[in-house]
Amino acid sequence: DGIGICRVKYDEASPLVEKTSYNDGVLAYDKELMSWVAIEITDGSISEQELLRLAESIRFTPVEAQQEVLPAPDEKTPSGYRQAVMGFDYDQQTGSGKIFNVALVLPEGWVLSTPGDAVYGSLIRPVCSIHDGEGNFIAAVHRNSYTPVPEAAGQWNEFRAVYSDIMLGSGYSWGMDYTPVTRTAYGETAVDKVWYGSWFIGEDEPMTRPGILSYDSRYEEYITIEFVGDTDDEVIRTIAQSIRFIER
Repeated sequence: DGIGICRVKYDEASPLVEKTSYNDGVLAYDKELMSWVAIEITDGSISEQELLRLAESIRFTPVEAQQEVLPAPDEKTPSGYRQAVMGFDYDQQTGSGKIFNVALVLPEGWVLSTPGDAVYGSLIRPVCSIHDGEGNFIAAVHRNSYTPVPEAAGQWNEFRAVYSDIMLGSGYSWGMDYTPVTRTAYGETAVDKVWYGSWFIGEDEPMTRPGILSYDSRYEEYITIEFVGDTDDEVIRTIAQSIRFIER
């Protein structure tokens, strides 16, 4: 645990400012709660003593948050959809990963293809792609392993520990709109948005894309599905509600 006074630097190379500038701030974290807070003073109107008092006043207090009761994944096939299975093998290149399948539904005409099409900005390896009936690239599927944090098991913010590799980036980050839709004894699936900083993608404005996150503690693995086109939110949610990790 710790609390510290810091300075936030805005480099002149950033499109956010015309010249290099600094703001005062406070950083604090609590290891047991796996949480941190950053306070940035933007107008310079606070004295050093006031900043110190602000830092000394910060307290993290645990709250008994109950997990929302969610349904299990839906194994039925909705009208206009079909069942599909993605296979995940041992990764010979990195020596990591487990062998398992993921079942899900896709709209009629949509297909899975391997190897996956690259999506710029993604930090984990693509496994396969989803294309529509006309061959248009719809989504990229990635997988990654994670290290369980026993203290987080069963907590409302367990997903933060699972997806820590992809939720803490300054230029690329999931977790912008994390909304669980199904839950089992081994994990959960959520619809979410992935954010790309403008500097990271070389554009004038940041960008977000819709997607799906799903993990299973039996395999200590998670998958991400990042949609690159204009896919309807209801379609994404229907796919998410059907995702199931199953034994090969």
